[in-house]
Amino acid sequence: MSGRRRATAAVSQLVGSAALAGLLGYLTTWLVFRFSGPEAYAVFAVFWSAMYFVGGALAGVQQEVARATHAADDGEQRGRWPLGLIASGMLGLVVVIAGSSPLWIATAFPSRGWWFLPPLLVGAGLYVVFIVIHGTLAGMRGWSTIAWTTAIDALVRTSLVAAGAGLGFPPVVLAWFVALPFGLTLLILLPRYRRVLGAGFRRDVPDRRLARNIVMTLLASTAMALAVNGLPFLAAVTSPGVPVVVLANVVFVLVLVRAPLILLATSLQGALIVRLRDPRGRLRILLIGTGGVLAVGVVLGLAVWGIGPALFDWIAGRPLGIGGGFIAVLVASSALIAALYITGTALIVSHRHTWNTAGWVATAFATIVSLVLPFGFETRLGLAVLAGPAIGLVLHLTVLLTGTVTRLPEPVDLELEYRDPLGE
Repeated sequence: MSGRRRATAAVSQLVGSAALAGLLGYLTTWLVFRFSGPEAYAVFAVFWSAMYFVGGALAGVQQEVARATHAADDGEQRGRWPLGLIASGMLGLVVVIAGSSPLWIATAFPSRGWWFLPPLLVGAGLYVVFIVIHGTLAGMRGWSTIAWTTAIDALVRTSLVAAGAGLGFPPVVLAWFVALPFGLTLLILLPRYRRVLGAGFRRDVPDRRLARNIVMTLLASTAMALAVNGLPFLAAVTSPGVPVVVLANVVFVLVLVRAPLILLATSLQGALIVRLRDPRGRLRILLIGTGGVLAVGVVLGLAVWGIGPALFDWIAGRPLGIGGGFIAVLVASSALIAALYITGTALIVSHRHTWNTAGWVATAFATIVSLVLPFGFETRLGLAVLAGPAIGLVLHLTVLLTGTVTRLPEPVDLELEYRDPLGE
């Protein structure tokens, strides 16, 4: 198979698995909303948001592991697993989540809030291992295994949550069904991981420098996750007076609208990182990718403005009372967030971690400020989803387009040699 065909096949696998995961996420959301009712769905959705806020915050680990990892050639010294980094990450997450829980647990989960802490801690710990393996596979160009991981993780989670919702299990049990598939997926695919990773990999970055890079990127990915995955969680914490049915309806539409573009951007992030490692064509990929997702956002936003309310009322099985303009705003915000993933990745591979972090921190800050303004719930949320990512994207693009994006040298101590990740 030629290099171009291998590249096309790899991208098709990643996009296909991302599409499947997105459809299964839709199915999960719909099943819980329909079978469990608005009140239980609101609690489930807030936990889902909190779990994937933690996962999104750990995206910085995947980015740096992918950027530092390469498939080893014959005769090269093989890399070793950063076990200390994994153990430290798991312990650090447990301490941060458990230590901060008194500040948010009662507001986020008004009923039996402390019961939701154990599944959140277990899911977070499992995700540390999950994300290190995912990042290593991306650096080794193991696109097929990444696609299988994405698909099986979504299949297992949807199967468990769907069964639980259908049997009328309470939200606490559904929370465990959200957290456990990270570990179950690793067990299911363990033979494949052994075969692919057993071929050997090397890391161009020593463990100590890798840890420093991860810390720098974690601030950005945490801010990123706060503005993306953690938005329903933030909305619940900052709006305790909003009726639970209103919160459930808005979050239901928010999750369904924002998922496709954002999921596609995150699923392709590993491939994007290794493609952007080559300075040749970096600016072209940046402009095409950013312009493409923004154009798709405009088209989809105009489309749902008219048909969105009726469509989502039909999906929900009852009137939600959400206007087309608000749904269009959510679509536009999804495109802005997807574009931010692309520009942030470009900043990371060109060694501008500080500016990537600044853009996401500005996004998160504007999002939080918007949510606490003295306006109505939908007005605050609409402002938050637009203003936050717009400010971050403008900052990212300003840095990238006014700097010498295509001429940045690699640090001399990394000794990176470019090799096309998809074999072209």
